[in-house]
Amino acid sequence: YLIQDGAKLVLGWADVVAEWAPEWRRAVRQVVETGEGAGSAAGASEGAILRLLGDDPVPVDRVVEQSGLPASQVAAGLTALELRGLARRVAGQHYVKG
Repeated sequence: YLIQDGAKLVLGWADVVAEWAPEWRRAVRQVVETGEGAGSAAGASEGAILRLLGDDPVPVDRVVEQSGLPASQVAAGLTALELRGLARRVAGQHYVKG
């Protein structure tokens, strides 16, 4: 029934990313291709993003506004934080500290 409803086989994080909107996929691809990570500019932006999160859900738009980072960098940073268990997406496009 799941397959009939459009479910897809997921073997890893790349399969999940493939289903995202193009701008989110480009942001993740840029981070992967350039090797940005902890200790780099991406790591610094992840720290800035994480400082804006707390126990109350924060909309992505507010994170972009308060961080001063481009939306694509915020999207990549939130994804990286989620993958490391430091942030969690809740209802809609809202995030809390993991």
